[in-house]
Amino acid sequence: GKTTTLLGIFDLIPDDAQALFMAFNNAIVGELKARTTPRENVRISTLHSYGLYQIKRRYGNVRINEKKALGKTELALRKFYIPEKQRGYYFYMVPKVLDLMRCNLIDPTEQELIQLSMHYDIQIDDSHIPVILYAFKKLCEDKTQVDFMDMIYVPVVDPTIRCMKYDYLLVDESQDMSVCQHQLIKKSLKRTGRL
Repeated sequence: GKTTTLLGIFDLIPDDAQALFMAFNNAIVGELKARTTPRENVRISTLHSYGLYQIKRRYGNVRINEKKALGKTELALRKFYIPEKQRGYYFYMVPKVLDLMRCNLIDPTEQELIQLSMHYDIQIDDSHIPVILYAFKKLCEDKTQVDFMDMIYVPVVDPTIRCMKYDYLLVDESQDMSVCQHQLIKKSLKRTGRL
């Protein structure tokens, strides 16, 4: 009934208000668009495409690279001279940790990493921490490409990205949103708006 409720709210949005409907996947966006009459003051989008749109407004045509975290992990492994025979676990663990750091808006500190690893039961020891922190730094510095998680993370943490503001924000499946996704929504809502 959540989607049906959103569709009912759609008809109640005043013509002079700006509204954004956000969904987790393209299938739900397609369903919302198919079941509504297009309105100029209402935008329907996935969270990721909305975030990517904000990034492109600021940085131009960035490249989508789903292996960005792997590439930054490779840079870190070379910098810290990690032997080839030890790299398998790093390639498994580091990109996963980088995603969790961004998803949960974790500060890139040793203490935060340890807490994150305990919460998600990930084996991180002292030798992994500099590699993770270096890879995270390189990931955040690279504005020429984005991965799936960057589409949410970058608009939230980059103070030079000014998200479009909406009077009303409606989110399908909001109970499943991460800390970072919640912040993207908050950054897009006018002070007087309704969520």
